[in-house]
Amino acid sequence: MIHTAAAPARSHRQPLESEALLKQVVRAADAMKAEDIAIRDVRGLASYADFLVFVSGTSDRHVSSIAEKVMETLKAAGEIPVSVEGLESAQWVLLDYGDVILHVFQPPVRDYYDLESMWTDAKKIPAASLLDSPSPAHDVN
Repeated sequence: MIHTAAAPARSHRQPLESEALLKQVVRAADAMKAEDIAIRDVRGLASYADFLVFVSGTSDRHVSSIAEKVMETLKAAGEIPVSVEGLESAQWVLLDYGDVILHVFQPPVRDYYDLESMWTDAKKIPAASLLDSPSPAHDVN
């Protein structure tokens, strides 16, 4: 099931720049102990987004918790996803924030689809560069 929401009126504030949005997505996912964070800068390679973020969760519950934390964090910043897919099954959840798209996978699903391999031409951004105190589980790129 696909959930979509109209963009909120933004006359009182500007939307987050794509880099700031990326940082919030990565930090929120990291706060929920997301594993194997991989970030691709697809500016100039894809017309639909600036950044793709790939993370893993260890169970259905963990995958949905990561996605829900990201949505909660960004909602507090005035950002709502354009689309949310897969939250019910929590095998692969996609959160589309326009400039930043987050994929939260269970490891077997991530391995099966191997989306990161589609973006070998994209610049890899180390997750540690976006975190205040990076943990050793990051930057598998």
